[in-house]
Amino acid sequence: MRLFNGRHVRRAVLAGIPALALTLAGCGGSDEDRAAGTAEDFFAALAEVDAEKACELNLGSDGQPLSEEHADWQSCLTGVDTWAGNTVMPADGELPEVSFDSVEIDGDTARLADSPPSEFSFMHAIDLRKVDEDWYIDGSWYR
Repeated sequence: MRLFNGRHVRRAVLAGIPALALTLAGCGGSDEDRAAGTAEDFFAALAEVDAEKACELNLGSDGQPLSEEHADWQSCLTGVDTWAGNTVMPADGELPEVSFDSVEIDGDTARLADSPPSEFSFMHAIDLRKVDEDWYIDGSWYR
């Protein structure tokens, strides 16, 4: 007696592929973790004064992610330069690593419950928005 018919096994495997794809798609972490990760990456880019990387994590005034072709790209780059020029670097020349433990999610928007370390002299609220399943800084800080 044969327990497995090759055709039935193939059907079972093929039927399971969509479920596996959905499971793997959710492996990026919770919205809270992903929003906090975006903010942490943004402050890491600021600490390195990597304006392009920082700006790629922001939205423009039209709510779309920034890129070199976006009308707000230069404003964001200037915003990073202005921030860097106004920030007093610690004696060791390095800003601290930033970690956010709490993010308040409301649909496709998020707000960090914590402020960045004072060494960053960043006086803006950190709001984020989800666009196409990715989280971005809302960009209001540089406008």
